[in-house]
Amino acid sequence: MHAPRTPAPATHAMSHDTASHVHHHPAAAEDPGGSECRFCEMTRQHHPQCARRLPKRIILVRHGESQGNLDMSAYTTTPDYRIPLTALGVEQARAAGHRIRDVVAAGGGNWKVYFYVSPYARTRATLREVGRAFPRDRVIGAREECRVREQDFGNFQVEERMRAVKETRQRFGRFFFRFPEGESAADVFDRVASTIIRAEPSALPSSPPPLTTTHESTHG
Repeated sequence: MHAPRTPAPATHAMSHDTASHVHHHPAAAEDPGGSECRFCEMTRQHHPQCARRLPKRIILVRHGESQGNLDMSAYTTTPDYRIPLTALGVEQARAAGHRIRDVVAAGGGNWKVYFYVSPYARTRATLREVGRAFPRDRVIGAREECRVREQDFGNFQVEERMRAVKETRQRFGRFFFRFPEGESAADVFDRVASTIIRAEPSALPSSPPPLTTTHESTHG
């Protein structure tokens, strides 16, 4: 959502110990060395072969302060995906990277990270700064993922029209109201949820030594 001013990038971690989330079922014999089995995919219960590929935590990171957060009129002349970070936003992203690294490394061990990033300019710039905090040998990889992009508020936004539309949204309901030529928050929820469910196991190698792995998604 667009806000007049953005604080330091927000980071949210969803952590779990995969060993405590293993459920035994007949499908455990299926595809022992392959990807997540169909049963696990449908029920979100994981046998040992699947559990070993789950990350320890997922961290969601909002982009640093953007030009659009500083000046709403930027959206009337610049496509949303091209809105850049401000100088403060770059500093915020860099600080977030160091903070995230400290959280991930706190337990020691053979930890690694994998990044997903929205294709928007401000999120790619945020990831660049976040990534500087991590040694190369600790990064499994990075992937651009369109499904974690900012909510689509419609094409080139006219300030007066957007004010009227947002007033209508307040009456209709913030979560289900769909912006003209754009999305509702429910639309965003659906696509982001599908990203977490589908992408979570797939990036992890299936046979290396045990890893404490973190997936980080830079969104917005």
